[in-house]
Amino acid sequence: PNDLVRILGVVKPDLVVTSRALTANLETARAEVDVPPPLVVEDLPSPGGAPPLEPLADDPEDDPARSAFSVLTSGSTSVSKIVLCPQAALTDAMPYFREALQPGDRVGLFWIYYYFLCPLLFGCTTVIIPDRAFLDPKLFLDCVKRQRLAAVYITPSILELCVKNASVEAFADAFASVRCIWLTGEKLRDETRE
Repeated sequence: PNDLVRILGVVKPDLVVTSRALTANLETARAEVDVPPPLVVEDLPSPGGAPPLEPLADDPEDDPARSAFSVLTSGSTSVSKIVLCPQAALTDAMPYFREALQPGDRVGLFWIYYYFLCPLLFGCTTVIIPDRAFLDPKLFLDCVKRQRLAAVYITPSILELCVKNASVEAFADAFASVRCIWLTGEKLRDETRE
């Protein structure tokens, strides 16, 4: 709850989308910070019964450079931070994805909220890698192999854990289908690159 109070106080969101499981913590934080009631995703109507979205009005307030969503970073490189992201951040990596992906590819993402649209727009499947896999190199390698990923988007420290804690054969076997690894969030050490 203390982190949520800090996050909500900085971001001051107009909308909070969450799951039913997380609403208890959010309600505690909302008591201290004035934010609207959350939209709980499990309570959304089925797609067939949902009302159509209204088009955005021609208004300077709809400038795509304005913050559209925020992400709390993991803190793997320093203290966790709140990153305010413009609407364009959902698709700003399109050139990178265009170079590496082919329709039908399966893409495992670390920052799922940032880039989940890019693979979908190229006819690929976005695979959500479970959080616990980022703490367990064996589980991560198993996930990459089992999901037959063509590309993965991870931090250098996750890659380093895999390299240090798996044999060359196990790593090569798990990554046999992977054509591209995007690394983000930290400096890539020369030893890891080698």
